[in-house]
Amino acid sequence: MKKPVVFGFILFALYFVYACRIGDKVQSQLAETAEADLVASFNKKMQGLKAKLVGKRSIAIESLIEEAVSSRTEDYLLMVLTLYDCSSCVKKGDALLENYYETPVTPLTVVSGVLIENRLIKEVNDYIHDSGSTIVGELGYFPTPFLINYNVKGGIRDVYFIPKIEEEEKLEAFESNLKRLK
Repeated sequence: MKKPVVFGFILFALYFVYACRIGDKVQSQLAETAEADLVASFNKKMQGLKAKLVGKRSIAIESLIEEAVSSRTEDYLLMVLTLYDCSSCVKKGDALLENYYETPVTPLTVVSGVLIENRLIKEVNDYIHDSGSTIVGELGYFPTPFLINYNVKGGIRDVYFIPKIEEEEKLEAFESNLKRLK
């Protein structure tokens, strides 16, 4: 009598292990699909936002540049951020800006909004403070931080939204546009 109970228990345990393994596989596939859908949705939205910005001239950007930069050039690379951006995203943007300090493109960091207790001053070396959020007011709200390739004569040439999930090809495309200016 005990042999069938033990045998039944072993079968149940084996079934449970097998079912869990299949469940984990299915759950993993669902998570990958959900992440891919999220990235695709983000990319589609960012393409629409980018299309609204490219070619647009900005009085707010030009006035901030005029106030902050003594020797004017034509091409600027601006990283626009707020106090609510995560430090890893800000560091990514700052690292991208560092590549352009010795080029004809003038890199600038613009902190939009109210400064609170030097929170970003620790993370970003030099910055322009857009206390009235004039860039956001003029261009509209966009997920920050983001990089703008701005030309004084032609307006916004390109935009790169610094993603939470790394997308190498978009970064390479943005940087190849900037390299043409070097």
